[in-house]
Order: sequence, then C-alpha cells, then structure tokens
Amino acid sequence: MSFEERGENSFVINNLISGNHSTIYGGGVYCANACTVFINNTVADNICDGKGGGINIYSAFDNSCAPKLYNNIIWNNTAPEGSQIAIRGIGSSPDFYNCDMKGGRYDFHFFYNATYANNIGDYINNINTDPVFFAENDYRIYSVSKKIHFLLQGTACSDSRER
Repeated sequence: MSFEERGENSFVINNLISGNHSTIYGGGVYCANACTVFINNTVADNICDGKGGGINIYSAFDNSCAPKLYNNIIWNNTAPEGSQIAIRGIGSSPDFYNCDMKGGRYDFHFFYNATYANNIGDYINNINTDPVFFAENDYRIYSVSKKIHFLLQGTACSDSRER
C-alpha cells in the first residue's frame, strides 16, 4: 500500500495489511510526503528486503510529513533495518496514539537525516505486548490477550473489538 504526496484527507481505516513483500521500502505500507491518517489497522507479517518491514515513512521536506497512527497493531513484520517501522528524511514526524508495536519506539529505524530526537511527533499510550493472534493468518486477538491489550475503550487493542 503506497501513499505519495497526498494531503491530510487520506484515511486508512479498519484494514488488515499482511503477507506483502517489498524489495526496498515498506513491506506493508510506504508513506512518502503524505499526511495519511491510519486508524484501527493491523499491519502484520509483511516483509521488506530493505527498510521498514511494516511501515516506511518518508519526507524530504521540513515538517511536510506527519502521518497520524491511531489504535493500530504493528507486529511481526521483518526487514534488515526497521522490522516494524522505518522513518527517513528530515520532515518525517509521525504521531502514534494507542498503538501496539513490536519493539516499541526504541526499535524504530531512522535514516537519511532522520533521528530519534527530531523525527517522532506525539507518542502517547502505546504498548509493546504480543497481541497473541488467534492462529497463523488469523489476526483476531486471542481472548486471553484481550485483557492485556486494553488501552482505551474503543481502540484496536480494547477487549470490546474482535479482529
């Protein structure tokens, strides 16, 4: 899934993004110079041979790319650099709210002038806890893990929502 040079009116809501492969950037999602809003998605089991197994966020311009991620599960993606998320470019500054990300923000990969200190916007109420998917290729959350994944009522990690 690729978003390039789109305004803030691009929304990705309630999707399963899994089983994809990219040779360079973003096995599941590539977001370049776009301010896309991601809500209630599961990005899992994607592969990238380069950077960003789950998501690659890129902006070449100052403060031009601030995607917002609300209530997403980003888990079990693979890449040599940035298994879950890779952030590149000086203008990339994504916000993360109520997400479950394997490795958390300390596992993000920053490159092409992006740094940990300068290229993360808000990082609020996120967790790094295995969602315990029901079975291979079945991304519903197993009932035992639902209590662990309660963040805020109505979020992707809440026990009120089946996946």
